[in-house]
Amino acid sequence: MSEPQSFPATYPLDNACDFTCHWSPTTQNQHTIQCNLQFSTAADLHQHLAEAHIPPVRKDNTRTLHICHWLNCKRGNNPFKKRDQLLTHCRSHLTYPKHACGECSAQFKW
Repeated sequence: MSEPQSFPATYPLDNACDFTCHWSPTTQNQHTIQCNLQFSTAADLHQHLAEAHIPPVRKDNTRTLHICHWLNCKRGNNPFKKRDQLLTHCRSHLTYPKHACGECSAQFKW
């Protein structure tokens, strides 16, 4: 059995990995405003999404629609029931480094 490949924990900002926030909600005037902030890692971008774009759970028990506003997301306006589900879904839009299993050399995105 060959040794599992090791991958860097972070990737530099270059053309191979795009860590740009493509969150683009539609405003009340039907205009789309894209965030376009750039980050040095996928983890930093995911943290930005969690803090800036995905509202926290409300303490007054009112419902919040958890909709992915990532540019060209295939889910459309299909809401998630929970905030955590949306945060996990957002990882599918990001380029995470793969991690290799030490026992079977399978590779996982997160």
